[in-house]
Amino acid sequence: MLKLLIIDQSHCLQKRIHSKLVEMGLLVHIAQNHHDGLKMLLSEHYDLIILDYDKNNPEHHGFISSIRKLELSVRLLALTTEYTPEVIVSTLTSGADDIIAKPVSFDELYARIQSLFRRRESHMDDALILIDECMLNKSEKCLYCQGDVIKLTKTEFLIIEFLFTDHGKLKSVEQIKAHLTNEGISISKNSIEAHLSTVRRKLKQVNRTLPISNRRGLGYVAG
Repeated sequence: MLKLLIIDQSHCLQKRIHSKLVEMGLLVHIAQNHHDGLKMLLSEHYDLIILDYDKNNPEHHGFISSIRKLELSVRLLALTTEYTPEVIVSTLTSGADDIIAKPVSFDELYARIQSLFRRRESHMDDALILIDECMLNKSEKCLYCQGDVIKLTKTEFLIIEFLFTDHGKLKSVEQIKAHLTNEGISISKNSIEAHLSTVRRKLKQVNRTLPISNRRGLGYVAG
């Protein structure tokens, strides 16, 4: 499970995004200030820091530099009200991985988080797979789409997991059927499409789209 640390003295981020990030299946911790945040980073591993950033506060700039000097393996996403070319350059130069203008919508924040972890997919937690607007949480056996939780049956989960794990690669119906058989599930070829159609309907109810396409006569591909 991905672990996020929100550092926000104003508490605005906590109220706006904490609950939605948790609903996505992410583990989210809160630090009230940079000093507490640094102590938490030194005692635990985090995959991402979401930082409320003020360019006029030297503590903020120094915090980013300190993280990079410590060579901690963590992504850092800064949010700022002063989204000017100068601030963007100075923030990225000091060590931030990305910067977003405030106020930020949750959809944009989610997309930026996806982008950051696509860049370092080899460092992602194996329990999470991100494709487009959907994230499969393998440990919880749930699909999260921009904060919406899509509950899956065992068979639905195994099909989605198999396709998501090798996203971008075409999988034949025979391969999917063999995978399910290895997991102790006997299923017909027609039933595979029926299960995927059920998942598509679940996503349609929350205005989301399943990133799996059917290549007629060939199989399925995720992504």
